[in-house]
Parts: sequence; C-alpha cells; structure tokens
Amino acid sequence: MRHLILVVSLFTCIPSWADETYPEHLWYIGGGLGAADSGLYKYPASVDTYTAYDKSGQAGKIFFGKHISKNVDVEVFYANLGSSFNQGSTGWYSTIKSSSYGVAAKYFPFEGAFKPYAKFGLHRLTSKDSGANSDGDSELTSKSKSTNILYGVGADYSVNKSVRVALEYEVYGKVGSTDPDLFTEAIQLNPKVFYLSVVYSY
Repeated sequence: MRHLILVVSLFTCIPSWADETYPEHLWYIGGGLGAADSGLYKYPASVDTYTAYDKSGQAGKIFFGKHISKNVDVEVFYANLGSSFNQGSTGWYSTIKSSSYGVAAKYFPFEGAFKPYAKFGLHRLTSKDSGANSDGDSELTSKSKSTNILYGVGADYSVNKSVRVALEYEVYGKVGSTDPDLFTEAIQLNPKVFYLSVVYSY
C-alpha cells in the first residue's frame, strides 16, 4: 500500500518539463465500458460439482491523466470490475464483486492518428464475496485485497485534437484464495477486461 501511495504522489508532482515537450492539451479525462472475465477460481470435480458458474460480467472505469511527453501518458484510475456467481451441489453459493484503483503509464511507440500502446501500472485490487456455505450459514461476507502489477495493450484513434477513442485489454492479477471460508477471505479472482474508452484532452 505504501508503494501505491508513493507512486500516486509522484504523479501529482510531474515536473514542468512536460509543458515544454508536449505543449498542447496536456491533461485528459476519460471513461470506458467493457466485457470482464473475472478469472473466478473453479474447484476441481473431486471437491464439488457446480450447479451454476458464471465468471463473465460488465466492467467500467474512469481515469484522469497527463501527457508527459509525445510518447508517454501517466494516469490514475478507478475500475469497477463487475461481479461473478457460482453455486455448488452441496448447497453453497457466492456472488463476488471486485474493484481496483491505482496509477498506470502508457507508452506509445509511434506517432499519428492511430497509435498502439503498452500499459503498465501498480494498483490495489479488492474483492468482496457474499453468500452461504454448505453448513447452512447464510449472509456471509468476506473481503480480500492485494497490491498488484497491472499490464495491458491497446490502440487509440484521434478523432480530433481533443477527443480520442481507445480499445484496451487489461490484466489485473490475482486476489483471494483457492480455499476460502467465506468468513475471512474471498475466493480467488484473476480479472481481465476488454474496454472501449473515450478520452477528452484539454
């Protein structure tokens, strides 16, 4: 957590040389909607069989950033990574929601209206599990948190000097346990999301 706070602090103190290397439309804000694969851990058949298992969902994010050069952007973000559901034949079930916040950098190797990029960052990933166990205990909730590396790839298209549209694929890393008890730790997730995002520079 201390590392994440340090990186966010550095973002807020980006030096003034950025104004000289990229003088127009330094700041940007944006948001995206996407299709999420939560990477919900699936128990082996030797443990239990499933009556329901759904790891797909809808994700959304908002972000605020700065062009620090013609090839590098730095941004802070918050992402809602959607929810998943699973249920076993012995009577347990759970709904798992996850979210993330952090800081990331995008590197654009080429200039032009259409620009592919790579993304790397540091973020705090949180999951919340609610449901019941096979002993009949209901309304159980648990949380898991992890500080992870974020990575992804994307490509954006400049509609004009102020507006860009981007397709992105992001991987958030793992959080939770492969042997949760619904009291202290949530089941393991490994979220991945395809986003369609709109970016406004000013």
